[in-house]
Amino acid sequence: MLAAGVNCYNVALVRLGSGSIVSQGAYLCTASHDVHKPDFPLLARPITIAADCWIASEAFVGPGVTIDEGAVLAARAVAMRDLDAWTIYVGNPAKPVRKRSHNALDLAACPTRKTVGVLGARLEDYIGSQRP
Repeated sequence: MLAAGVNCYNVALVRLGSGSIVSQGAYLCTASHDVHKPDFPLLARPITIAADCWIASEAFVGPGVTIDEGAVLAARAVAMRDLDAWTIYVGNPAKPVRKRSHNALDLAACPTRKTVGVLGARLEDYIGSQRP
């Protein structure tokens, strides 16, 4: 799913796997220019985002990058190289900080079935924490 405000510069193909989310303000850029040639010709390469990934707010994914299954690219991080499966990346350039669990939140097993994002917090707990 692409959120509102995602910039998908798809000169080349962008593949988005099942269950993956690209958050607001993220930039998926499939093209750049050859800086070694005087006329700077356009170079286009596809982006592949496998299943169950999350590209967080204002993150950047460059041309030719493959984001393997379950990977997370944190807010404002920059991926110019492939990201490994089930790994969380932060920073510019994106660096792995830890592995991510393969166990998805089972909403059917949640007592209230009201959750906030991937945190698994109950909605009531989140709203309560926002009150003055």
